[in-house]
Amino acid sequence: SMDNILPVENNMLCMRCHEAGVDEAPIIEPTKHSFHAADSLGNRCVECHMPKTNYMQVDPRADHGFHSPDPLMTRELGIPNACSRCHTDETLDWAVEWSEKWYGEQLAESRQRQRARAIAAAHAFQPDGLQALLTLAKDEDIPYWTGTYLSLLANYLPNRVIEEFIKTKLDDPSPLVRSHATNALSQTQGNIDLLNKGLEDSSRNVRIAAARGLEMTGELPSDSTGAKDFEAYLEFNIDRPQSLMMMANRSSRDGNLANLVRYLDRAIDYDTLNPEIYRQSAILLSSAGENAKAEAKLHEGWALDRENALFPYSLGLLAAEQEDLDKAIGYLEETVAIAPDFYRAWYNLSLAYQRQNRTQDAERAMQRAQGAQ
Repeated sequence: SMDNILPVENNMLCMRCHEAGVDEAPIIEPTKHSFHAADSLGNRCVECHMPKTNYMQVDPRADHGFHSPDPLMTRELGIPNACSRCHTDETLDWAVEWSEKWYGEQLAESRQRQRARAIAAAHAFQPDGLQALLTLAKDEDIPYWTGTYLSLLANYLPNRVIEEFIKTKLDDPSPLVRSHATNALSQTQGNIDLLNKGLEDSSRNVRIAAARGLEMTGELPSDSTGAKDFEAYLEFNIDRPQSLMMMANRSSRDGNLANLVRYLDRAIDYDTLNPEIYRQSAILLSSAGENAKAEAKLHEGWALDRENALFPYSLGLLAAEQEDLDKAIGYLEETVAIAPDFYRAWYNLSLAYQRQNRTQDAERAMQRAQGAQ
């Protein structure tokens, strides 16, 4: 075990730099910094800054985020903190009180807290997450964090301000940042030229990100460096559902039905309990004109996730496409019963009622579509 090799018990691993201020590391006196007795667990750097977390339920690993324990973020956002992991007999309020007393100012001014709040807002798709991420991203000097912000900002697209910010990062010195920017850009419209430029980037990650984006639009020039890299990438990752779905997407576009079915079946075999893979398969089958197969896939996926309104919604749209209005209305009614705020489904339901001359039902549904109660 690494614990036998690294001198963590007496803090020497960390103090090599933090005792003498090597490479601008702040000089730290452990007991003054930790407020814990010299020979206690609470005075070991790793216990506070690298607490162990169980991965895959069986594998205790030290956290390499090197965060500061912040019980206030546990209260606000549910993020675990090292104080409470050790002091299991004390309340969260107790941990907050002591951390604020000892480190309040440092924590309040830390980017760690700003990042935690911004990222939590973005994960919850809250509108204010957008500005918080942009503010952090403009002032960020660590490429890993910039990449994180870019991938989260992409969730707020389409948005002109975000799109322009993404473009400023396409020439970043870090290939990590460029690849995240390229991934984000591939979710916008009308930037084919910039993606094409990425196909010849010096970093393979960036070339693959550009190729993936262009592949989805069907505009990937097959003779480019990026296209060849992407081909090798898909072949190498042929045992992953994502790769198989990309190949299925290509087969659908090429009108190769045999390959489409083959890739979809294999992707589902690899990820049988994932409802979304059935829905994505149905979309591709429907676009290839295989409506009966698409309907069967939607039913299989829905059986795995009965409360997911996207399944009856997709079945309703499929039925409407085939001019079976009774069936379409049945599925769409079930959709809005599961998700009463699914405005798009109310809109589709209103159109279906209209086509059956059910004027009052159509008007009522249209009001719900506009968000009226």
